[in-house]
Amino acid sequence: MARWGGDVTQRGGDAGFDDDVSQFVVMHLWTVEALELLLLMRGAVNRTWSTSSLAHALRVDFDRVDEIVRRLCALGLIVENGKGWLYRPSSDGIKDLCARVEVAYRQKPSAMVSLMGLGRARVDELADAPP
Repeated sequence: MARWGGDVTQRGGDAGFDDDVSQFVVMHLWTVEALELLLLMRGAVNRTWSTSSLAHALRVDFDRVDEIVRRLCALGLIVENGKGWLYRPSSDGIKDLCARVEVAYRQKPSAMVSLMGLGRARVDELADAPP
């Protein structure tokens, strides 16, 4: 399955999660804020969220939330409807993956945060690479 890219185990990311969950977290959910935002929206599937309401609910800076929702939208996890943002995974497979990510996070929050750190380290590594 491993469609989210990269081999997490080669970077020390074996936290006991299935490969798709680990790879998705490492590649796309680099912060606890992004994960919490996704789970908040997932828990209220019929609610339209403004960026301001998400920032207030999570106590996160507006600009940071704006960045996160745009990334989640590009991943096919949420959509913009003109009034705000809705949790609308673009496929059943992505919807299932989000459910498995939530279960994994609830079971092993520290391990999930460690995986997020691997993704952040990778971004920093790329940023520091010579042109």
